[in-house]
Amino acid sequence: RIEGTLREFPKFEPVNLWFDYPIHRIDDCGALMDVNPDGEQPPWKKSFSKKKSPEDKQGERRKILEEAYQSASTALGSETPVTVGALLQYTTLSRNTLKSVIDGHPNFERDNKGVVKVSKH
Repeated sequence: RIEGTLREFPKFEPVNLWFDYPIHRIDDCGALMDVNPDGEQPPWKKSFSKKKSPEDKQGERRKILEEAYQSASTALGSETPVTVGALLQYTTLSRNTLKSVIDGHPNFERDNKGVVKVSKH
């Protein structure tokens, strides 16, 4: 979309364009009329809508832990304990963050052998 404000002339209507490399073509059929460009919202509103609550972050990290534990325990087998180091291979979390997530998760515990999945009733 091309919009403009000219100092000496009245503002012109926005022009919607298709980009067919290397040429821009005017949208003659009007298919782009209902599309809102990325820059339509003010910057403060864009960043505000993307922020996650602490509960959302915690839920995402717990899900990452559960998936990493499942993958690591499958790869290692039932005889080998799952360690924090093994879990780190399946996540992008730092070691300290992963330990914090394990300690805060109701279904996981850390001991000197590794990470254990527990079921609390």
